[in-house]
Formats: sequence, C-alpha cells, structure tokens
Amino acid sequence: MTETLYHAVKEGLIDSLEHWIELRDIRNELAHDYPDNLAEALLDLKYCIDNYATVKTYYLNTVTFAKKHLSLT
Repeated sequence: MTETLYHAVKEGLIDSLEHWIELRDIRNELAHDYPDNLAEALLDLKYCIDNYATVKTYYLNTVTFAKKHLSLT
C-alpha cells in the first residue's frame, strides 16, 4: 500500500503521504473504535470536518487521473 501511496504523491493525487496516513488513521478510529472519551471522539470528528476539502480534492484528483489514463467518460 505504501508504494501505491508514493505513486499517488508523485502523480499529485495526494499532497503528502503523512497527511493521507493521518486522515486514514483518524477515519479508522472513528469507524472501528468506540471511545470511552467523548471529547476525544469529538476532536477526531472535528478533524475530519476540518479536512473535508482536502479529502474532496484527493477524490477529484483521482477521478481526473482515472479519466485521463483509462479514457473514462
């Protein structure tokens, strides 16, 4: 997976491997853990909301890349 992410950075799909991993880790915490600490869960959720534009950009970059290289319409 790391090699794929390095290629995603190289192609400009994501801006940084570290940022992607941080976003993924927070997402995994929210999706798979049931924190006893509500404040911690709310901070994780706020982080996701604050980074929504970044995730949307990653998605749009990926769609553009796929259309260019796979001749999708």
